[in-house]
Amino acid sequence: MYLNGDYHRAIADFDTAISILPDNPYLYLFRGLAYYMKVGYKRAFSDFDRAIAIDPDDPYFHFFRSVSLEALGEENEYEKYFVLLEDKYDIGLTLRLLLPSQKSLAQIAAD
Repeated sequence: MYLNGDYHRAIADFDTAISILPDNPYLYLFRGLAYYMKVGYKRAFSDFDRAIAIDPDDPYFHFFRSVSLEALGEENEYEKYFVLLEDKYDIGLTLRLLLPSQKSLAQIAAD
């Protein structure tokens, strides 16, 4: 459902999956992406935070958290957080360069 743009249905499916596997960070990541695509940036941010709480070492969870900060208009926090990402993970700059390209968030997550 997520990849065909039915984000409402995808969120419902992820809700069900999370009720069964509440410690799977990828379920929060993908539900967060579905919220993000529906312009539910606060809920997306919350899901990305939950994924980080479960697995704090995955750079993609942090990347999508930073993207949601930007979408929420938190430019200063976004910049600070991205600097931390670039310092901690070698991929930080590469991920930043993907944002203005032709790739959507869904494509980045699928890669």
